[in-house]
Amino acid sequence: MTITRRASLATLASLGAVSAQAGLVDWFNGVRVDARIDLPPLDWLAAPPPPGGTMTLWYFWATWCEPCRQTLPLLNTWLTRYPALRIVAVTDEPVATVRSFAERVPLQMAVALDPQRALLGPLGIRALPYAMLLDRGQVVRWKGQPKELEPAQLHAWLAQG
Repeated sequence: MTITRRASLATLASLGAVSAQAGLVDWFNGVRVDARIDLPPLDWLAAPPPPGGTMTLWYFWATWCEPCRQTLPLLNTWLTRYPALRIVAVTDEPVATVRSFAERVPLQMAVALDPQRALLGPLGIRALPYAMLLDRGQVVRWKGQPKELEPAQLHAWLAQG
């Protein structure tokens, strides 16, 4: 009998050991904590994030993804609450699709367009929504679902500079 990773995660989730959604999304994505990320050149819907900031949350999403859309208000709130935080929402969708969406839904964060998957591909991003928090050295300090990032931990990282 072969036990798959998905079955193992489902069992752990049923026992309360891991969040089923986060565990499965982590299984599908290749981001690793403490890895340094080489960011490729990206196109921007409007403008890149402003310079400065202590950390940058890279949020991988799509306009068709309901959990992604549900997370956007939280991210908009974080931009107001945490001035040292930069947020970049990355999608591989066509610019026209994203622009149309942005006309209906407030996106206060910078939006990066990655139709060739220059960032999404090497990171192995296959399940959405997903995020990684990078420090100034572009080292991953956290990865997962934004709703699972504890505000106290985010605040502590931002305060460390």
